[in-house]
Amino acid sequence: MNGVPRSINGVPKSINGVPKSINGVTKSINGVTKSINGVPKSINGVTKSINGVTKSINGVTKSINGVTRSMNEVLRSRNGVLRSMNGVPK
Repeated sequence: MNGVPRSINGVPKSINGVPKSINGVTKSINGVTKSINGVPKSINGVTKSINGVTKSINGVTKSINGVTRSMNEVLRSRNGVLRSMNGVPK
């Protein structure tokens, strides 16, 4: 197709010279690496992990169902006491 190799069933596909893998590990859209199912995905150079450990948006570390959650690099507290939810520091 217009000199761009494509293949199906877990073999990398290339669209406009950008490698793409379905049901594999890595997807690349416009040179940005994305990965699904617990493998880190990067959007505009920002690392995100779904069903994993760390989620970073604009350099701010977030953890879902993990340990630490920090917004704008400042731990949230109420009346000087760290807040926790279900025994997990927040």
